[in-house]
Amino acid sequence: MVDLKFNENNGCETLALLHWEQLHSVQLPQEIKRFYLATNGFQLTWKFRLADNSYPIGNMHINSLTQLCPVTEPWNSDQPVDLETNKLFTLDSNFSQGSTVLLVTRVESVSCSVHYLSGKGHLFKLADNLQIYLRLMMIYLGLPDWPLLHLKIEPSYWVKVSR
Repeated sequence: MVDLKFNENNGCETLALLHWEQLHSVQLPQEIKRFYLATNGFQLTWKFRLADNSYPIGNMHINSLTQLCPVTEPWNSDQPVDLETNKLFTLDSNFSQGSTVLLVTRVESVSCSVHYLSGKGHLFKLADNLQIYLRLMMIYLGLPDWPLLHLKIEPSYWVKVSR
């Protein structure tokens, strides 16, 4: 392993969180607020060296609060999703065939889950909350397209060759 880089941002201000919630007309769950108050996103990358060549192999990334943008393209899910009480926000778009998104649900209380949004607009549940998602990311070591491996979806050619 070579070229290990960790880009961590200081936590954002409470006022920035409140502004973001007002801007997007949504209240974030406490778990998400605590995460962004502790660190305003991060990126951990590393490469593998083989015969004097370096190959990017690991990428663990969570968008900063300002990059946590609403998903505007159409999407569908196997479970019925009420668009009035549910909103999708891009958590990480560094995958070749899609992105991970935060589904914020407001029914009786505010909750969130993490999903994989394929390039074809299909939504697949990855984790019940951000903490579980972060654990999965670590288990799969941020390998390229790791959510596809976890969901047992056909990975990209790159992932198949590197396994």
